[in-house]
Amino acid sequence: SSSVWRIEGPRGVVCVKQSLRQLNVAQRWLVSRKRTQYEYRWLQYAGHCVPDFVPKVLDYDSGTQTLVLEYLPSKAYTLWKPELLAGRSVADVSKSLGTNLGRLHQIAASDPAVAIDFDSAELFESLRLAPYFRALEKPHPELKAPLSALMHGLEKHRSTVIHGDVSPKNIFAGPKGAVLLDAECATWGDPAFDVAMLLSHLFLKGAYRPQQVSFYCDEAKTFWQSYACEVDWEPRAAIERRACALIPAFMLARLDGKSPVEYLSDTVKSTIVRPWAVQGVVEPEYQFLTTLSRWESWVK
Repeated sequence: SSSVWRIEGPRGVVCVKQSLRQLNVAQRWLVSRKRTQYEYRWLQYAGHCVPDFVPKVLDYDSGTQTLVLEYLPSKAYTLWKPELLAGRSVADVSKSLGTNLGRLHQIAASDPAVAIDFDSAELFESLRLAPYFRALEKPHPELKAPLSALMHGLEKHRSTVIHGDVSPKNIFAGPKGAVLLDAECATWGDPAFDVAMLLSHLFLKGAYRPQQVSFYCDEAKTFWQSYACEVDWEPRAAIERRACALIPAFMLARLDGKSPVEYLSDTVKSTIVRPWAVQGVVEPEYQFLTTLSRWESWVK
């Protein structure tokens, strides 16, 4: 979604990021570059609320929609996605991610005035709802009603600042735990969206390496339990219910939406993920441990 440079200058090494109008995917996907201003606001806000959870912002230019960020060296920071794809555990990532994400949601939920700074519903539609869920209506017309209900629920339960792209490709394992990057989709929204997105990625990794599905389920359980401990702005059962309903929709979106995952074979998609996800959208399970158990048994 952006051009990213590592630049060495007189004051040291920095990371420079500039958003693209056309996202780098196979399908046509045009998005306003003003999304960078919301990423900037989210990084500033998250850095204030939960230090060490995000890279520091060194500069921002609204004219060119460019961010200058602290550079996180590979000797100290490991990208989580390749580690997961290799079936390797990285200490403290799932737990610290759940705790810090939950803490950030908690703080913002108690400060509704922040909603004004993250009034980006139109961008969220073009970055997330349309390419993920509305895009499924053409290949899966039978799912139009439940998908519409899910999107209505996301609108109804806007209660805190969400990141909008909590994916292993945007998460570093650092000296102090998880570091979350790329907040271009940040908005005032439903926290269940962030939770379900991350859990869906861990479920999909289990389909990629079915012999290690229990490992990915353990990672998902650790994340969820750590996150749930921070939930006090609404009943935990309420956000659990919404997150569980969203998980299969996210999984299906990463197969048949505008941004499909690159690591699943067509056979795995058609025999493992798609049947389970379609059934889950039609008849969702609303308790996380039950959803997790059903998925683990299905993959095995």
